[in-house]
Amino acid sequence: MSEAFKDRGVDGLEYKSVLHSDGVNTAFFDVNAATCLEVSGYIIENVEYKYKKFI
Repeated sequence: MSEAFKDRGVDGLEYKSVLHSDGVNTAFFDVNAATCLEVSGYIIENVEYKYKKFI
């Protein structure tokens, strides 16, 4: 689906994080569409997914 946006000239997408309830992810198709203001590095120690059947 992101290719369809990219092909129509969209510079990127912003969407909710699956791993953090207040988190936001951004995917840029054109690296010149934004300016980096800050960089942080993290070591991921654990990832846990919880799920339940909905159908």
